[in-house]
Amino acid sequence: MKQTTLSKINVAVISFGHGVTDLYANFLAALLPVFVDKFSLSKTSIGIMISVMGISGSMLQVVYGYIGDKWGRKAFLVSGPAIAGVFMSFIGLSPNYPTLIAILLIGGMGVSAFHPHAASVAGEMAVKNRDAGLAIFMAIGTVGYALGPLFSAYLMSAPYIGPNRMPYASFLGIISAVLLFKFIKLKKVDRIKEK
Repeated sequence: MKQTTLSKINVAVISFGHGVTDLYANFLAALLPVFVDKFSLSKTSIGIMISVMGISGSMLQVVYGYIGDKWGRKAFLVSGPAIAGVFMSFIGLSPNYPTLIAILLIGGMGVSAFHPHAASVAGEMAVKNRDAGLAIFMAIGTVGYALGPLFSAYLMSAPYIGPNRMPYASFLGIISAVLLFKFIKLKKVDRIKEK
């Protein structure tokens, strides 16, 4: 396969992973009113939920980036969308507030695990048109983030889906993880780190 074709496939796969991961990253927004009613939450409790998702989904990227530099990126790149997908798809089944916080924390960690490594790999994969490749990567992530609340609200309120079937939405994260594992080949230095 030609290098430019492979590069386009890799950029498409990593961009799809970014869109899917960011879709899950914004699942909570549309469901806040549901949880306020379900658990009789105070404004402080709502703030804690948003902070937990923000810290675990963004601030931990520094930690995962550092660990990836030391021991390799592929495990984080592949597991991030799967973890985010599985856990964020279970928020509708949360039986209580502490469980919801735990789900948000772990789901957010999946989001954080993916981002620093995906950004650096996207730059490496866009061999010929790096700026365009990174722009596509960023744009698809933004589209995913914008669609997250619509998708989660639809899943939660659709009569034939609802909270009990919401975990099926994790399939996007799992498909993304499989595609990333299959198509993204890292540089030799990363393979050495991962041994």
